Formats: sequence, structure tokens, C-alpha cells
Amino acid sequence: MRSIFLACYDVRHPKRLRRMLKVMRRFGNPLQYSVFLCELSPSEHVELLDAVRDVFHEGEDSFMAVRLGPAGDLTRERFDFLGVRPRAADPEDDAFIV
Repeated sequence: MRSIFLACYDVRHPKRLRRMLKVMRRFGNPLQYSVFLCELSPSEHVELLDAVRDVFHEGEDSFMAVRLGPAGDLTRERFDFLGVRPRAADPEDDAFIV
């Protein structure tokens, strides 16, 4: 069963930050600069955590993934957005925010 995760990170070094962005784009869609919404199977969840561990520095950086529940049509109902809504990720977009 797939679950929805809200994943966010704080990476202190620009090189690791770029690598983390690439990792996160493989697993989810950006909501804000370092916040992603991911729909993951249990094995993908493990893959995500392994990929994050390969990038971040445990003494300087942080990562958090919050399981929001099973994937499905209720995803939109779990969030209240004010202002500009996040757009779906464009796979062709290679821009990153530092």
C-alpha cells in the first residue's frame, strides 16, 4: 500500500543541497523550497531514506518525513493552501533554489 509523506530538509552546504534536491525530485513533488510531497510504497520509502543518508551530513543537516496516511483521492483534502498554490513538478525544470 502506498502512503503520502511530507518530507523536508535543511542542508547546510550548497553541494549537498543540490544533491539533496536531485534525490528528492526522484521521490516526490516540491511544495516549497525544501518541502516535498511524496507518494511512496514501503520499499520506495526505504530507498528514499537510504538516498538521503548518502547525501546529508548527520552532524550538520536534517531531514524529516511525516507519514500522512494512505495514498488516494483524499490528498487534496489534507492540505489548506493560502496564496499561490504549488504547481506540479516539471521534469524538464532543472532550476534549484539555494
